[in-house]
Amino acid sequence: MFLSRRLPLVLSFALCVSTMGLAGAQSSIQTGAPAVQNKELAGLLRDYREDELKHSPELASSLGDRRYNDQLSDLSPREANAKLERGRNFLVRLAGIDPATLNPQDKAAADKLQQALIAEQSAGARKSWQMPIDPETGVQVRLAELPSHIPLETAKDYDDYIARLKKIPDELRQAVTNLQLSSDEGHGIEATLVEKVLAQVNAVAAQKPEASVFAAPLKRFPASFPPAQKSRISEETLAAIQDDVLPAYARLGRFLSAQLAPAK
Repeated sequence: MFLSRRLPLVLSFALCVSTMGLAGAQSSIQTGAPAVQNKELAGLLRDYREDELKHSPELASSLGDRRYNDQLSDLSPREANAKLERGRNFLVRLAGIDPATLNPQDKAAADKLQQALIAEQSAGARKSWQMPIDPETGVQVRLAELPSHIPLETAKDYDDYIARLKKIPDELRQAVTNLQLSSDEGHGIEATLVEKVLAQVNAVAAQKPEASVFAAPLKRFPASFPPAQKSRISEETLAAIQDDVLPAYARLGRFLSAQLAPAK
């Protein structure tokens, strides 16, 4: 499954415990999980989940949350550091909850949240964000999988998707910046991984717009869309692929080939 295969521990945990942290019967019915009883912990879990969705907009979209449908994740060093600061604040809030007020289930949820947040801090200390590419979970894979993992049911959904396509150049530029920072600090990528990623990136860059994986949504328009609407969306989507997506992947490929591949 996309989510479980792609998400790190801290995000997977957010999906699991956040439903318990949303007070009320609706979330319990939807997930089959009983709600957290401690109001302070429930609020913390709710805030944690909201933070993850806001700053992982692709995840939010895949879950049917359309609030951030036109956004991509911020891969910048500034956001990486800001995320760590938010995580530390969550840990402080968690430490302020009296364990004596927690029933066994609440205690288990609190323990798991603590473990996930500590793991996130550890990953941040290793600067794992500086290595945004690999053949399985890299940004080049995440972006290419986006069309098949987000709901596209309305014209606005498609317009938001087009807006995302136009943001891909910035997303991949951030990835290149992070890779350069890692290289400057003496950290390299295994040659075998570079070769696999290069093959993935170059395969996307070589596609014709209409044959691109990013054009897949144009093959599954809702039946209710009138021809003029389909035509307009198709034209704008293909233009974004041609002008933004394919050149961005080509630039990433050139960077990897020129600066990382020789390091093997």
